[in-house]
Amino acid sequence: MLYGGRFSLGLDLLVSIIGMVLGIFFGAIFGYYGGKVDNISMRVMDIWQAIPSTLLAILISTALGSGFIQTVIALTVGGIPGSIRGTRAMVLKEREMDYLEAARAMNCSDFKIIFKHMVPNVLSPTIVGTTMHIGSTIMEAASLSYIGLGVQPPTPEWGAILADGKSYILSYPHLLVYPGIAIALTVLAFNLFGDGLRDALDPRLKD
Repeated sequence: MLYGGRFSLGLDLLVSIIGMVLGIFFGAIFGYYGGKVDNISMRVMDIWQAIPSTLLAILISTALGSGFIQTVIALTVGGIPGSIRGTRAMVLKEREMDYLEAARAMNCSDFKIIFKHMVPNVLSPTIVGTTMHIGSTIMEAASLSYIGLGVQPPTPEWGAILADGKSYILSYPHLLVYPGIAIALTVLAFNLFGDGLRDALDPRLKD
């Protein structure tokens, strides 16, 4: 159980970090430039998000096969559109701020304006959103492993442990109970951590 937690948590954190980095990069660029590129990219995101993330992960896992890296790719692809749209929405608000007008007046390059001035101001809420999304990523990863598409034995991922234990539910119920409790507590812990991080980083919630 504890050994398998390294794979479960490592996979979920890797998926969340990759999704956050890609979301910040593309969301900041789309939001800053706007215009046709932004409109076209958002229509692509609409089509992308129209496919449920779990279904998309199942399709990708079926095509790539089971394994740690394959599962990371499958889960990351489903979460990218939401991350891009979230960052873009914040950048649209930031690009009208006075400090950006001052940066343009000083002939700062677009790259410097985006990644030195704008991104640091949208980073805190993005980190909070990513942290609160880790719980759902844990559930999706366990679901993929449970149906035989994610991380598979001999790698002791929690979803795979659940799948192995279902045949012995009457004789050895603890084979399902313990990994189920581990998943539930981990999801709860990340949700509570995300709430605490939001309270700490959001100035609107401070006295």
